[in-house]
Amino acid sequence: MHLSRLLLAAALAGTAWAQPVSPAAPEESTSSPSAESVAQPASSPAPAGAAEQPAASPSSPPEAAPAEENDRYADLREAGRSAKTSEGGPQSTVQPEDAPKVRWRRRFGGPTQGNFRTGTDEGVGLGSTLPDPTAFEGANRTEPVLQGNRFYNNLTLNAHAGAYIGDKNSRLLLTASAGLSLLGADLDYSFKAFDAPGFFSAYASMTQSENGAFAKGDLKVNLPRGRGVPYLYRNVLGAGYTVPVDDHLTLSSAIMFEDLSIHDGLFAGTQRPPYDTFRQPLLVSRGGHDNYMLARSSGLYFDVDDLQFPTEGTKFRFQVDQGVSVGATSFEFTRLAVNYTYFLPTHFFGDKTEDIIFNLQGATARGTLPPYEAYSMGGAGGVRAFDVGELGTGKSFIQATAEYRAPLGNLDVFGSSIPLKAVTFVDYGTVLGTQSQVYGQPGIVRGKLDSAWAVGGGLHARTDIGLARVEGAYGQDGHWGAYFVIGDRY
Repeated sequence: MHLSRLLLAAALAGTAWAQPVSPAAPEESTSSPSAESVAQPASSPAPAGAAEQPAASPSSPPEAAPAEENDRYADLREAGRSAKTSEGGPQSTVQPEDAPKVRWRRRFGGPTQGNFRTGTDEGVGLGSTLPDPTAFEGANRTEPVLQGNRFYNNLTLNAHAGAYIGDKNSRLLLTASAGLSLLGADLDYSFKAFDAPGFFSAYASMTQSENGAFAKGDLKVNLPRGRGVPYLYRNVLGAGYTVPVDDHLTLSSAIMFEDLSIHDGLFAGTQRPPYDTFRQPLLVSRGGHDNYMLARSSGLYFDVDDLQFPTEGTKFRFQVDQGVSVGATSFEFTRLAVNYTYFLPTHFFGDKTEDIIFNLQGATARGTLPPYEAYSMGGAGGVRAFDVGELGTGKSFIQATAEYRAPLGNLDVFGSSIPLKAVTFVDYGTVLGTQSQVYGQPGIVRGKLDSAWAVGGGLHARTDIGLARVEGAYGQDGHWGAYFVIGDRY
């Protein structure tokens, strides 16, 4: 019965790619689009003085569509053409060649949210160029909710190396992560085939890290016999398909095999029994490895003025998971996660445009949810007065945020003009009393709060390598937190 449910979930998740994007969509160019090439039609206009061509007859083949229509992964069709000026003033018409901030997502997608990166998916650079949305697991893969909260780590450096193969219908991309308590590697091979409107992917991922479920709380709980904090090793193999349904909606589906075990450190630390000093389980299986198949479908809908640095419009993320164990230990779980953000431009203080952002996200699960898959709040992507994993570890959660951003002007650094904004925010999050429903009850064992609020502020800088955020917050019971990150949380 477990296998049948898994196959049914995978079949439902993959049906989207069978639908064409348009009745007669032209084949995408094999070259990577640029701002200049996207702005020009596929055929050059007739020179001045040339005789006017007669209108095509009904039986004549249609003219080639502009290259822009072929680039289904451009950030936005109108990105940079009616964008707001960097000072936050009134709208102005900006031609693509005059708007270097427009970043194309290329043939196999790309990141969003102003995340840190240099270079593209072709060549070597810092940061991540992995696509968003994605149905794959990994330290550099975008989560639909509580981004960054599954891996407890204070400092991480990411790098990537990619190459297009043959006629550029396939790409090999390696992404690596290294931090104080995190190691990760992600090898992704993506290709276009069968005249499908999207692209297929196969990947392998390795992650070693502290997990938010086993971190923080009022009581520090380690491995038995003084072995230190538990590290979760996660190895994943998977295959998937990603398709742009239209200009605003992209879907991604995948099926993966996962192997998880508990160790006492990074760099192939010694494997340890899967329980803590209180004999509470850290895995579901008592044999030392959790193995399961995971079918997943993810989606991102966006209708915003700028996909990297939005100030107006809406974004909606969603994800559905079906996990089924493989091996002697039998368990299964189903999860649903949603994340909605509304960007509202305002003019409270003069002509310059301020931004108000409302975000509501939540998730719930049924079945036997392993402790490392539970929802832990806190950190730069959660309730910001709490560290990652410090607030709640539940089977369900709701988090709400209201944020206000006001322009401060530009900072000139080495000839570059960097727009600055002052930020203030209110966060609230709760796991809805579900900490006792998580297998092993890691939140209760560690004395974590069930819900909390936070208020804070900071400074944002819109740079060429991403959105730099310096933020601090004060919250319930005297908790406080300070963060420096590159990349937005919405």
